[in-house]
Amino acid sequence: MKKVLLVYPFLFFTFIVNSYAETFEIGFKGGMNFSNIYGKDAPFFGQDVLIGINSGFFGELKLLDFLAFQPETSLDFKGGQENAFFSNQFTHKYSLSYLEFPMMLKAKALTFQKLKMNVVAGPYIAFLLNESYSTSDPIYRTSSNTGKFNYFDFGLGFGVSFELENIIFEGRYEMGLSSVFNGSYAQLIPLKDVKNSVFLISVDRKSV
Repeated sequence: MKKVLLVYPFLFFTFIVNSYAETFEIGFKGGMNFSNIYGKDAPFFGQDVLIGINSGFFGELKLLDFLAFQPETSLDFKGGQENAFFSNQFTHKYSLSYLEFPMMLKAKALTFQKLKMNVVAGPYIAFLLNESYSTSDPIYRTSSNTGKFNYFDFGLGFGVSFELENIIFEGRYEMGLSSVFNGSYAQLIPLKDVKNSVFLISVDRKSV
């Protein structure tokens, strides 16, 4: 079932490329993620961020002179660090890796000679590829694939990019709208309203 779901975004991306080949550009991107957890039950988590990577590719379909549709496929590492629920003396870190499909609209805001400033915004969907749990508490074991986390995630992203010819520098904030923990585990421990929160920076390059 997971493999079937992952095929649909790829087919959509392929359809866009084939249908609008003359106005569609492709590029590659990579950068850093600074992630944490937010939500009503997020006070159980500390303010320390987890640092991960993001990498993938993107397309750009020109809609108007100032507006473009930018679908993306990327591997993103997110998570959070809990240091208050069980004990203030120990940390409990959750590391999550997702295959993510942002669907951004990019609007040109300013142009200065060859430098363009763009505003990007749109939704994303993501599928959990792997998850791991590590702790400094000797009572608990470090483990992976614990089954505590939802397989599907979705949310909104918005940010700013600076484009110089075929090189793009971007900063974006992604706000998750679905709970990170699955229903059974969230009921056991009060972690129902816990969502991903990620600030990412990336350097992108359009193919020429």
